[in-house]
Amino acid sequence: MPKTGDAYRKLKIDKLLNLQNSVLNAYNNEDDKSKINSNWLGDCINEFNGFEVIDGDKHSTLITYWIDHIIKTASYRENSRGGVGISYGRTRQYSNLKSFVESFQVEIDKTLHIADFDPKMAKKFRDYLLINEKIRPHTAKKKISDLKTVCREANLNDVQLAVGFEQIKFGKVKTYDEDMDVIFLDVEEIEKIQKLELKNDRLRNARKWLIALCYTGQRGIDLVGGKEGKKVYKCQFVKENFNYIDGKLALHIHQSKTNKKVTVPVLPPVAEMYANGLPRPISLQRLRDYFKDLGELAGIDTPTIGVKQEVTKKGKRGVKKERPKYMYFSTHTGRRSFCTNFYGELPTPYLIDITGHADETTLKMYINTATDDHLEEAHEAFARLTARKQKKSDLRVLKSV
Repeated sequence: MPKTGDAYRKLKIDKLLNLQNSVLNAYNNEDDKSKINSNWLGDCINEFNGFEVIDGDKHSTLITYWIDHIIKTASYRENSRGGVGISYGRTRQYSNLKSFVESFQVEIDKTLHIADFDPKMAKKFRDYLLINEKIRPHTAKKKISDLKTVCREANLNDVQLAVGFEQIKFGKVKTYDEDMDVIFLDVEEIEKIQKLELKNDRLRNARKWLIALCYTGQRGIDLVGGKEGKKVYKCQFVKENFNYIDGKLALHIHQSKTNKKVTVPVLPPVAEMYANGLPRPISLQRLRDYFKDLGELAGIDTPTIGVKQEVTKKGKRGVKKERPKYMYFSTHTGRRSFCTNFYGELPTPYLIDITGHADETTLKMYINTATDDHLEEAHEAFARLTARKQKKSDLRVLKSV
């Protein structure tokens, strides 16, 4: 196996040989040999390297170049919230897109330029993602949508789009919604976990976090804290963020994803932690593992169809199949549980006040906002849930005499 230096030199030599062949082909195909001069040679080299000269400036036409451009300018690009800077997760999606494009180029034996991405090429790329890479249809559509964004970015810099580019359509792709596959804990399942006799202190601490997430509706990164890319988020489930509003205990959270400040009602299970001791800090990865352990110990193993990352021949992929329910538990399970359990129990505008979901602005166009009304409503909804659970458990089957 050649050393790194040898491999690099081989790549450089191969590139020079390919450039030589490209120039010779251009020379042989040039009818007017009087045009051949240093400028002609420069144009040949630019074309080989994926550049075209527009008004005296060189512009790359390579798709991979413009994907890199978006990644490099991520920190000061306009985001969907009207602010500056796209998220680490979004940047990773573009890096992932580049890997798929590079693999696709090898498959079709062609270096893709912006002008190559027409409806026919888009279909080829989608089919490659579905058949060769084994990715889900929704993800394939999203990759096509991202690639169109890349092409439009190049076009803003004077690079010509493909003929028929605007006809590339594979159905509308919505912004990624974390709650698409809803795996949640109902009130009875939460109670099973609460009643577990745990000797392991780490599991007892993890249980506190799970209960806190189930009854606050917040994202793990906001409540627990942790690292996402280069950014480190502090734990916000701390005493300093609690205070009383009109006699009701509330928790104040600044959501990192949406940059929203939300006021969360402190329901009885969370109030008990506030009084007797909040959970200790822990990494999100460890917490996910402990949540699965808690679910298994509580017997929450109903066969459930869902998507879970697995290592396949094509690398890590989301594989949808039937597994025990606890295997899907994550820090986001608490948020889903809160939204599902309180939907219909709590007025939707108040629910959105707590969770900070993206539909908040649209909903508030039709209502009068009362910033703290949801605190009282949430406590009443919790009381109704627990009362219904108690009533259900009091029912007994009478034997016939």
